Amino acid sequence: MGAIATVWQHAIELLLPSRCVGCGAGGTYLCDACLGRARRAGPLAFDPAARAFDEVTAPLAYEGAARTAVLRLKYAGLRAIAPSMARPMAEALSSSGVRADVVVPVPLHPSRLRQRGFNQALLLARRVGEAVGLPVRDDLLRRLVAGTPQV
Repeated sequence: MGAIATVWQHAIELLLPSRCVGCGAGGTYLCDACLGRARRAGPLAFDPAARAFDEVTAPLAYEGAARTAVLRLKYAGLRAIAPSMARPMAEALSSSGVRADVVVPVPLHPSRLRQRGFNQALLLARRVGEAVGLPVRDDLLRRLVAGTPQV
């Protein structure tokens, strides 16, 4: 993050202090207590024959504070929550034993990108890549069909 962006982020934090989306505690958008209470998802079941990858994993179950965080990022545009969300993702990747060469975010359909103004998956991928020391490539996949919003 550049110096100007860091100063801007600190100024916003002074005017609008962050509050945990789970419990309202100050200082972060997703506090350690709420992360500690969140149920871990781990490997997910899927049909390997129908996919072009070996395993799917999620750090947290899509419920409670984790679900609220996703919804605030995607639909309320709360981009500042990305570092708090990326931390458990990076920890899950680091502890998984997976040897990755690159982090690839799921692409957003152009119409959804225009509507939202940013790609939340790219935002998270950049934070995860930074945390685990991997490059992020958003030019390897392309979304051809706009799906229904995941809520």
